[in-house]
Amino acid sequence: MLLHLSLVCAVKVATGCHEQLWWMSHVALALAGMGLVLRSHFMVGVSLTCILLPHSIWLADFVSWMLLGVHLLGITVYLDRADAWVWLATAHHFYLAPLLVIVFILHGSYGPAILPAAVIMCLMLTIASRAMLSAGENVNYAFRLLPSVDQSFLKWVNALGPLPYLVVLNAFVIATMLLPTSAILRTIARQADSERAVAAEDIDHPLK
Repeated sequence: MLLHLSLVCAVKVATGCHEQLWWMSHVALALAGMGLVLRSHFMVGVSLTCILLPHSIWLADFVSWMLLGVHLLGITVYLDRADAWVWLATAHHFYLAPLLVIVFILHGSYGPAILPAAVIMCLMLTIASRAMLSAGENVNYAFRLLPSVDQSFLKWVNALGPLPYLVVLNAFVIATMLLPTSAILRTIARQADSERAVAAEDIDHPLK
């Protein structure tokens, strides 16, 4: 993951798209890589909480393009003109969430600090993207939410001023992505803990 992150950084800098390195998916890739190196359940959990549903939506948009020739949400439209380097730089969208889910099921636990940390990371990235990055790049949707989708709610959100927009954006992300993901991962963690406990008991009492 960290080697792939190095490739992503090199491609973005070489193509003049360095602002895109602040996308949540790239930050989560870095956090996940460091978490695996350091064997940190906390870092892996925060990364997975932040990207599980967004990456699932990205994959759904990609599949709709492959099968129907249409980007339903416009998320993967940049792949229409992508060269080999762009494909390599975006490859983590295919493997990061599934791999982290496997790691989480096998070894993970979901501590109480993971969700608050994911919320804080989301808030910091959207605020920083709005304050320091360009509207044209629209990193982390800090300026417009799914601007290519013609929908009345999205039009209303995108017409808001900077502060109300960021409040609504983050409330939407927390309510529809972070909280559901946290609930799912807590359930998985409880089930995995129960299975590991049963397995440990069987080892301690092989004749039971």
